[in-house]
Amino acid sequence: KKNNYDTVVSFCWSAIQYSRLCCLFLPSRHIACERGHDYNKFNVINIISRILEPISDQIIFNSKIQMFKYQKKFQIKNVPIQTIHNGINIDDFQNKKRILIHRDLNLRPDTKLIGTVGNFTSVKNFNMFIEVCEKITQSYDDIHFLAIGDGQNRGKYESIVRSKNLENKLTFLGYRKNMNEIFPCLDIFLLTSNREGMPNVVMEAMVCRVPVITTNIDGSKELIDDEINGYLVEKNDVSMMVKIIEKIINNPQTKSTITKYAFEKISKNFTVEKMVEKYEDLFLQI
Repeated sequence: KKNNYDTVVSFCWSAIQYSRLCCLFLPSRHIACERGHDYNKFNVINIISRILEPISDQIIFNSKIQMFKYQKKFQIKNVPIQTIHNGINIDDFQNKKRILIHRDLNLRPDTKLIGTVGNFTSVKNFNMFIEVCEKITQSYDDIHFLAIGDGQNRGKYESIVRSKNLENKLTFLGYRKNMNEIFPCLDIFLLTSNREGMPNVVMEAMVCRVPVITTNIDGSKELIDDEINGYLVEKNDVSMMVKIIEKIINNPQTKSTITKYAFEKISKNFTVEKMVEKYEDLFLQI
């Protein structure tokens, strides 16, 4: 009210609802930028969203699949909706110096690194990542797993790793800002989430030419063309994820082809320039 904004743009559930309530008493236009959750559940989150939705003048999604699910469940009629995919700055991930992870962790230089990135919440399904590590390291001595991120459940997962005697096979690196230097060190990237809106980490791995294996979830399905620029597996299908890891490790040419198409898709369709251009168009329209 003090600054007399013409338009308020909010991202993620809590910010969207609070700013909707504010805009109810102000002349400001409101743009809600949904970042994905389970729209099929009958819960407080979805009830509040449905009640306050008409306050918004526009709703933006970063995933077409999520947009269609929202539209089908909430039956939007009056509020315009559209998808603007997340974009990344390609230059941030090109020709970056690799950090010396092998040296820092006392690993042999030829050790292959398989990593995941995210906060340790139940949605990220980190249990699956641990199970994959357990299965793979039973057959391969030259593979090490990296968990990059933090969260309140980190201690719980560290306990699970210790109980399975995997401390020498899986390292928790904690939260890192220099992912553009870490991604090039990885031989394979895994995403084991049960749900995502549009996972930026998958795009970042793809543009760093790291082969991606991800669960078959909404945002990932828009990024990954299965067996062309990456791989999709069903949730909790540990065996299939292990098979694909072995396929990539044993077939260097497969990795080369997959990562080539992955880089092309992100650099053509998911750049920060394209994202900004679409937001500019939106602001000009309103």
